[in-house]
Amino acid sequence: MIVRLLMLAGIVYLFFAVRSLFRRSSGRIHGAAGEPVDGGPARIDDVMVQDPVCGVYVPRQTALHVRHKGNDIYFCGEACKDAFFSRHP
Repeated sequence: MIVRLLMLAGIVYLFFAVRSLFRRSSGRIHGAAGEPVDGGPARIDDVMVQDPVCGVYVPRQTALHVRHKGNDIYFCGEACKDAFFSRHP
């Protein structure tokens, strides 16, 4: 009885070990041409920018962008943009 229990525990352990190997290999990072890039950093799709009024970080692609006095300024929303320009005409 104990031998069967130990065999069952060994089989369950092997199943989960093989499953975790497959999960790790399926989560590989791929380069531009589709080739795997092992050990390399993940590609960053967007950069977070900070709203100067409220301090919230937002993705640059979705932030409101304004060029003011030669500087790129990003806002989380219209209210923060309006508040900024009421203080900095």
